[in-house]
Amino acid sequence: MESNKEKELATVKTAMTVLGYVISAIFIVLGLPLVLELIEPNSAYGVRTAQALSDEHAWYHLNSIGGWGMIVSGLISFITIRTLKNNENLELVKSIVAISCAPALFPIVILGCTYLFMM
Repeated sequence: MESNKEKELATVKTAMTVLGYVISAIFIVLGLPLVLELIEPNSAYGVRTAQALSDEHAWYHLNSIGGWGMIVSGLISFITIRTLKNNENLELVKSIVAISCAPALFPIVILGCTYLFMM
C-alpha cells in the first residue's frame, strides 16, 4: 500500500506533467503564427532585433526561424515529459524535478541556439 507521502508525490507528478504539457503546447501555438508569417513587425511579439524591426524581409525571416525554434522546443519538451512520466526506474522526486525543468530548459537552450544561428 502506498503511503500518504507517495500519494502526494504522485499527485504533484501528475500536476507537473499536466502543467508541462500545457507549457509545451503554448510554445507550439505561439510559434505557429511566426512560422506562417502572420505576425507583422511590432514591438511586442516575435524576434525583435534592430535589424528585424528596420527591415520587413528580415522580420519575417528571423521570426520564421524563431517560430521553428519555439515549435521544436515545445515538441522536445512534450516528448521528454512523456518519456520521464512513464519511466518507472526513475525515483519519483527526480522525475518530478526533471518534468518540471523540461518546459523551462528546452526553450532557453533551443531558442538561444536559434538566436546564435541567426547572428
